[in-house]
Amino acid sequence: MNYKLNRIIPNIALTVLLSISVIVFLLFYLGGDVDSSEALLPDLSQPIYTDLLMRYMYVLFVIAFVAAITSAVLTFSTKLSANPKSAIVAFIGVGSLALLMILTYVLGDATPMNIIGFDGEQTAFDLKISDMSLYSIYILFGIVLIVSGLSFLSKRFS
Repeated sequence: MNYKLNRIIPNIALTVLLSISVIVFLLFYLGGDVDSSEALLPDLSQPIYTDLLMRYMYVLFVIAFVAAITSAVLTFSTKLSANPKSAIVAFIGVGSLALLMILTYVLGDATPMNIIGFDGEQTAFDLKISDMSLYSIYILFGIVLIVSGLSFLSKRFS
């Protein structure tokens, strides 16, 4: 019974998220554009459902963040009771990610940007968080490329 639930619940969640994603995608790309008289930048195409897409991305980000933290805590607690050495390895992975985030936040630039048509407030925190996200993505993507290449080479030549 428990095995069936472990297979059914993720499939239902995947189906729901995929359905919502398709609906938001279709609304964004086929829902039309803002009237040029009301547009912030009349020369550019501005889809009506941009705000919906952005909010949906925020929701997906929060869901992914909560799932990642919950998974890390559950994995750590489960492994701690079964095999403390493997729990420390899991903790090192989460700690390394936290260290990466702290370092890339410190490296972030808080200089306000001159964005045409944007009159909103640019706080130092928001600017540093944006840089932290970008730098972290670049570094993690580089690590993925290196590890993938090394994995390929080790399988190819062994």
